[in-house]
Amino acid sequence: MKILYTGLFVDSRELHEKIKNIPGAKRLERLVENPHVTLWYYRDGHKEIPTSEYGRIVDIRIVGYANDGSNEGVKIELTGIDRSNGQDKLSGIVDDNKTHHITISLGPDAKAVDTGMLDFVPIEPIELTGIFGVFCEDYSKPFCGSPSNAFLGKYIVPFSISPNKDGKAVELGTMNWKPKKVNLRYLASYIREVFSSDNGIVRAYSLSEDSSCEFLNGYKGKTFIIDGQEDKRYEISLNGVEVYSFATGICFLVVSVGFDPYLERNAILELSSILSFMFRVGNIDEGLNSTNEKTKLACNIMKLVTDGINRKVEWFPSAENKKCNALLRYVSDTQRDDDYEMAYRLSRGFKDSAYVSRSVSEDITRKVYTPIDDRFWMIDSNAIAVFSYLDKNSDINFIRNAFPANVDNYYFHEYLLALHEREGFLIYNTRAVKNWNNMKELIKLKREILQLDIWSTYNAVSTDSYYQELYDKLYKELRLEQLESDVEEVVSKAKEYDDDIKEKRTNSMLTAIGLLAIFSALIDGTDFVWKICEPGKENLLSVGHIIVYFFVVGAFVYGLVSCFKKK
Repeated sequence: MKILYTGLFVDSRELHEKIKNIPGAKRLERLVENPHVTLWYYRDGHKEIPTSEYGRIVDIRIVGYANDGSNEGVKIELTGIDRSNGQDKLSGIVDDNKTHHITISLGPDAKAVDTGMLDFVPIEPIELTGIFGVFCEDYSKPFCGSPSNAFLGKYIVPFSISPNKDGKAVELGTMNWKPKKVNLRYLASYIREVFSSDNGIVRAYSLSEDSSCEFLNGYKGKTFIIDGQEDKRYEISLNGVEVYSFATGICFLVVSVGFDPYLERNAILELSSILSFMFRVGNIDEGLNSTNEKTKLACNIMKLVTDGINRKVEWFPSAENKKCNALLRYVSDTQRDDDYEMAYRLSRGFKDSAYVSRSVSEDITRKVYTPIDDRFWMIDSNAIAVFSYLDKNSDINFIRNAFPANVDNYYFHEYLLALHEREGFLIYNTRAVKNWNNMKELIKLKREILQLDIWSTYNAVSTDSYYQELYDKLYKELRLEQLESDVEEVVSKAKEYDDDIKEKRTNSMLTAIGLLAIFSALIDGTDFVWKICEPGKENLLSVGHIIVYFFVVGAFVYGLVSCFKKK
């Protein structure tokens, strides 16, 4: 990556809006795509770039205007860079031997470098801001952020295994996987307890860089090529591979992918959409040596998971389309008008070419959560996307470093907790419907639902309002309350059915006991009749009396038998 120059890049729309009332201002044939104030041109020599200042917003002031028919530009004062004592890190890369300016437009054969030689006419000062960044050879856009933070996707693959009988999460073999300690400082103490390695409710593992898989060995230093449409090829970095094993037998493979920070937005949308289906593979063993690097990457990761667990694995147990859930974070220089739509497309897995109806604006309004001016979340049942950017009041270090780290850790784990609950209810719903007439299985299922409720069903996860409000949004968008209600309703109705069956069996048993008692009485009564009718003894009953007796008893027995048959 060859740097051509460092500069303060301004928003072209804001620039043109602010200069539209300058007397005599007139655009030439070619508008400059990336208007900026050049600080240092690397053709003039090398200077160390203060990378910690990437994305810094700097106040500048327009103090002059010029247009000679070939070049149009404005003269700039760098009011936001302190050059008095060398404390300002940007002061070391400012070239004071040239007139600081912004080229606005050019004639057919003009060069932007000549704008600095114009005879600028003083004007009423106009305040503006620029963002510090660099412009590199072979790229059409400036870069004003840290490459590792520009865009990162955590693609989450659910899978299920048979749980341990001791109530502990299944462990992974440690040849390729190493236990990972989870720090959840901002979440509630009982949530931290759930993820504690001591009690075994959740076990977290990260893939060792010295794995036995040659293809993935040293994966953090490698890049992988993903094929897109129309012969496009995208380079990605594998930043992390993790597995979370829950005691319920519901587990998650989490693959963190970093994108080329210079990708255009339409390319980011296409690549993220491709990766969300990356683990939709057929036979894993056949895919290990696939010529398609995406398939090969997915199958090698999945093989290490199945080998580490050493029991049957069901991938995507509740999702027939085998689409990953995802947490997607995007660090931008400034907020753009289409940020909400891009975040919406990311969360839904839509490419830039996908048609989005006019009614989508209502859906966006419902799904967006904006806790503070310099960031927002787009929450969908498929994925969540978070955008952060700088404004004049932002803490640069927080937005560029601390907030992305918080997203990758604290926010991610509360999202994982909600996904675990959702996956559990989806799986249990399916089992409840399949086994509606198997009370033994339903009783077992009810016990597992109780365990899920204890281990991961929470209404409150943090005392910090930002974390709690996001979780509330997640809880609603993932429809966790409805899913829990659905599975409990199936189990409850099945229990009512079973109770009804048991009641009928009890009534039938009581009827049978009653019949036995009646037959016993009949035998005794018959014996009595024969005794009183025995020859040689005085006949107490007439023949008519005896006939009536047997008729009444027979009718009573017939009625009881008919009742028994109905039951």
